[in-house]
Amino acid sequence: MSAAKEKPMKENQKKKIHLNLRWYEVSVAIHLVGLRHTESLRNNMQDQHGYKGRDMQDNLYGMLGEIAFAKATDKYFPMSVNTFKDADVGIHWQVRTVGSNNNRDLIVRPNDPDKHKYVLVE
Repeated sequence: MSAAKEKPMKENQKKKIHLNLRWYEVSVAIHLVGLRHTESLRNNMQDQHGYKGRDMQDNLYGMLGEIAFAKATDKYFPMSVNTFKDADVGIHWQVRTVGSNNNRDLIVRPNDPDKHKYVLVE
């Protein structure tokens, strides 16, 4: 799996980084997506933002993006389930990933924590 992410350097300055995930990192992503998905089904949770895409496939893209960003920045990846407003990586990073819909916009919603930093991973 290849990933390119934009790593904030300074205000309005972006740098693309390319890296490959190893097979075991992809395996962890698949396992965690399964856990997140079954927890959502078990708790009868619905998407809060009108999402109508391919749930497990797009969640896998998201998980791969979180792992790739953690690896590229040498930050802790907590491998969490059902911690929606907690940071995805480290203590301040929310990772947004380009999924199957090819949306290249960084989406930050009004209720997203102001204390977090946001990054878009392709």
